Amino acid sequence: AQSLKESLEKNQLEVNLNDLISKTGPLRQMAVVSQLGTVAAGIMNLFTPITHLPWVLMARHEKTGYGEAFNFTEIMTEIATAASQSVVGAFTGQDDTIRLKEKLDEAKAGNNTTGLTVAELEFLYNETLNGELRPQQTYSMTGRHGASPADAYIKAASEFLLTPFASAEAATRRIAALSTYRLAKRRMIAAGMTESALDNVKSDEYKQLKETVERVIRNSQGDYSNINRPRVFRGDLAQYLLQYTMFPLITVMMINNLPVAQKLMVLGVIGL
Repeated sequence: AQSLKESLEKNQLEVNLNDLISKTGPLRQMAVVSQLGTVAAGIMNLFTPITHLPWVLMARHEKTGYGEAFNFTEIMTEIATAASQSVVGAFTGQDDTIRLKEKLDEAKAGNNTTGLTVAELEFLYNETLNGELRPQQTYSMTGRHGASPADAYIKAASEFLLTPFASAEAATRRIAALSTYRLAKRRMIAAGMTESALDNVKSDEYKQLKETVERVIRNSQGDYSNINRPRVFRGDLAQYLLQYTMFPLITVMMINNLPVAQKLMVLGVIGL
């Protein structure tokens, strides 16, 4: 106990945990895959546009300011539209930065077959490029530091087995991004901002729009990055102890931040 206390005080617990399991990487990783690489896990995440996203967009807590206070009917319309476009997008290259860039270039050249505007395509591309729309939990689970052929094979096998979860998470993040982008942009234009300013990636208006979308994504889909966790849970072993509870933790935090009436509504939806 004294040793643990000293490690915590010196911020050395992460190093100690890494040393403890330095030889168990492959076993640990396959354990992760065996538990998360299932269709069931993917399906659970796939329902977040119904169980999480609407409540974050609709809520407005008077004391804390949590939520975005959008109209419920508009929210569900935009989520349904974004969901249908994200499903199509998964088969037309909108979930991959290289192919998404090709689609963006084609749209700018006048050959837009995606159903999205050029501004929406550019926003999706930028947010995918910076990692906001990538399947973060899968990446965090399968990330490895080694560069040997064995490390590469294990990483590739893990990513393949985690495909159901990764595909579901990538899709739900795109749905959250597209629906929030459209709702927030429409509100900002109604407030007097110009569409050209909101489409300019260097403008303050665009940055404000981007911050709104990313806030909703993180509140409804989660942020699995190392920086978004206590230091003691950033080590090789400790991060996996926390990862198994991240999805329930996101849900509990969201419900806790909602106004009372919406707490009851979301609990009813999740209970179904």
